[in-house]
Amino acid sequence: MITLGLLRRHGFWEMVLAGTSLAVAAIPEGLPAIATVSLAAGAQRMAKRG
Repeated sequence: MITLGLLRRHGFWEMVLAGTSLAVAAIPEGLPAIATVSLAAGAQRMAKRG
């Protein structure tokens, strides 16, 4: 996942987050934690933009 994303010129950290999300989402118990982290990261980006 990460390698394909980098080959398609996506950001490194974006691909690391996506790859980690997919790995943890394979285990249903980890899905809420990944959703929380993803939403928090998005909220931080929105806060920086104002």
